[in-house]
Amino acid sequence: MKRKKILTVLMALAASVSLHANDPFFNDPFGDDIFTEMMQMQRQMDHMFEQMHQRMQQRSKALISPIGTYKIATRSQFEDKGDHYAYKTDIPEAKENAIKLSVDNHTLTLDAKVVKKEEKKSAGMVSYQSYMSMYQRSLPLPSDADESSMESAYKNGYLTITFRKKTGNTQSPAGTPAKKDTNQSK
Repeated sequence: MKRKKILTVLMALAASVSLHANDPFFNDPFGDDIFTEMMQMQRQMDHMFEQMHQRMQQRSKALISPIGTYKIATRSQFEDKGDHYAYKTDIPEAKENAIKLSVDNHTLTLDAKVVKKEEKKSAGMVSYQSYMSMYQRSLPLPSDADESSMESAYKNGYLTITFRKKTGNTQSPAGTPAKKDTNQSK
């Protein structure tokens, strides 16, 4: 009797072990020890980030001067036209646009609300779409630009801002740089 009980228990144990072997729920995709697998993944990630860091340092060595400051040359946004500078924006011409231009401390600030409306007609249907976006940008003026000579106009459908080049003393009577603020709505 005792023997029958032991055999019954052993058969049940063998059946459950064989079920566990074939059951995908019990197959651990990370191996026997999940923490060992996680440590291995961490070492691989550390190695990958170390390689990325080394590549970044190699690429940026040419950009750092001996005193530790970056020497990246920034290209001026203004185009030199001989006697003046021009800046072409990507603001399209529209009467709903509200544009504010200002110059302070040799920096051009451009704030604009750009409205774009489209009408599409097709097979007896008319579709209207309207977009509004805000545009804000601050740009340093070229060193020899006369900040009091700012002019803006639409050329080829886009807003263009121009500054004449300095031709001598362009200081205001008090000795401070001139400040110009323009609101333009077209």
